Amino acid sequence: MVAPVFQIHNSSTSIGYVNKVDEWVFDENYLELTNPMLDFTSEMELVGNTTALVNRLDILLACGQLSGNTKTIMVNALEQLDADDDRLMLGIYLTMIAPDYAILK
Repeated sequence: MVAPVFQIHNSSTSIGYVNKVDEWVFDENYLELTNPMLDFTSEMELVGNTTALVNRLDILLACGQLSGNTKTIMVNALEQLDADDDRLMLGIYLTMIAPDYAILK
């Protein structure tokens, strides 16, 4: 298929996007420099229930577009972590790099 729109996304831009999301979510220096006003207090209350957390992040970040399969993978990954902060940050990261999130429908 040939179209200008297909030239926007390639192997370089896809890896660059994942790296940028990693920086946004996990790099404390980046957060200090950009000083975002993000409040995940409500989501932090859900970290004990990974299914509820994933469902909330799906609505909040992906407008409810995550597939059941994507959610299952995310829940399984989050349940491997013990620290609440880690669960929340990984949940945000996985939501934002999921194809269901990144591809407009």
